[in-house]
This record gives sequence, structure tokens and C-alpha cells, in this order.
Amino acid sequence: MATQMTKIFGDENAVMEALMKESPEIVFPQPGTLIEGTVTDIHKNKILVDLGGITTGIIAGKEAHDSHNTMKELKPGDNISAYIIESENPDGLVVLSLRRASQEKSWKMFVDAYEEGEIIQATANEANKGGLLLEVDGIKGFIPVSQLAPMHYPRVNGADSNLILKRLQELVGKAFDVKVINVDHDNGK
Repeated sequence: MATQMTKIFGDENAVMEALMKESPEIVFPQPGTLIEGTVTDIHKNKILVDLGGITTGIIAGKEAHDSHNTMKELKPGDNISAYIIESENPDGLVVLSLRRASQEKSWKMFVDAYEEGEIIQATANEANKGGLLLEVDGIKGFIPVSQLAPMHYPRVNGADSNLILKRLQELVGKAFDVKVINVDHDNGK
């Protein structure tokens, strides 16, 4: 009887080992990375996300609001990309961020444009006497007056700095084709 039991369990172990070799590796969410998931539920300022059947993520508070207003358009069943903040909170949920995911995508766009020498569009949010300021997903940019195209350059008689500022303020809210000439990830610029 003992040899029959060994044979039965031996076969089961071999089957189990074969199944484990064939099944995909389970990768647990790691903080600081982007992950894809499916929206399962949305409440006022909270989004629950299925992360491939392995675990569930939550996006809440300010982390649910990105520069694209993604949350307003979301519905259960939608696939989204989110940034992992914490691998597990006290409720056993992975803490996610739409805001940080959007920021990571913007960084990638700026770095790619810088490395490839590509032209991208940027909109000025503010102006100061030195040029135009912009901010995309918390990433700050600056377009010095000296780098503006001639058609946008604020030519004024006597170099009156108040008049220069007034002319630059007229450019706030307008989109420009720009070339990224410097990227400073450490300082968010």
C-alpha cells in the first residue's frame, strides 16, 4: 500500500511541478513603477483597480486627479495606467496614483524630445521679465526671451522691462512649438 501511495503522490507532484512551470510568473507591484489595470469601481474621490487578478489597487484623494482630468471620463471596465506609490496599505490594497502616472509619461515625452531633438507643443502658464514659464504635470519649464521666435520677441523701444513683461503676458495661454534644450529630472525642470 505504501508503494501505491508514493506512486500516486509522486504523480501529483510531477503534475503540479509541470503546471507551475507552464503558468506565468506572478509579479507583485513594485513602488516607483507604472502598472496597467482595469477599473472595477468608482466612488466620489476613490477608484478601485484590478491589477491582473493578483491584487487590487486604490487611487484616492489628490492622486486621482491628473492634468488630463482622467477621473471624469473613467467608468468600470476601463483600462488605465497608474503609478505605484505603496505596495500595500493597511487595508491590503496597492496605493496608486493617476497624477504621478501622468507626470511619468510627461517626463518620458520631454526626455524623448530632448534626446531625439524633436519639436513638441507647450503652453505658457505665466510670464516674467526674463521669459515664459510653463508647467506640465508638476514639471516646470522656462522659455527665455532670447529663445523666442522673432514673431514673438517683445521688441520695445528703450528696453522698458514693464512693457516687455506686458508683451510677454499676452503670450500666456498660447501654444508654442518648442525644442527641449535641457532636462533636469532631479529638480523637476
